[in-house]
Amino acid sequence: MQADRDRLVERCEKAIGPDRAIDYDIAHFITRTHFENHGKAPAYTASLDAAMTLVPETFANLDIFSFTRNGGNPAWGCRFHDTAQLMGKRAAKEEIARLQKTSPIGSMLRGVPSVVLEKAIAEHFIEFMCLGAATPALALCAAALRARASVGTRG
Repeated sequence: MQADRDRLVERCEKAIGPDRAIDYDIAHFITRTHFENHGKAPAYTASLDAAMTLVPETFANLDIFSFTRNGGNPAWGCRFHDTAQLMGKRAAKEEIARLQKTSPIGSMLRGVPSVVLEKAIAEHFIEFMCLGAATPALALCAAALRARASVGTRG
């Protein structure tokens, strides 16, 4: 199952534009429904709206961006976080602040620069991304397929 997902992600990242065969394969992978023709599968690789349906419900802070690859070729990237994890990150920062003020270890924590504490917290939170797809929809498809695997959503 993971190998199939990884192949789909790779195909999204390597595609040069919208691809109905990839749309069909994503739809089949997620639903396990056999489509009679490619016309019935959502246009995930052509439409941001369709690609957004692949993003697990708890995920937010979507950022789609363009950049120039080495050699001057344009590319698209996408990243987002699990909202539940971001809430946990915010709670962790608040807990550190509380411990710094009230805990016996607070004096030790007060000596640690906040940048170091925030980096330690950030390392425990996952960011899902794609760097280098040909279109915004393809970048979103690749990142969403990675995120779905992390939360146990089919596909």
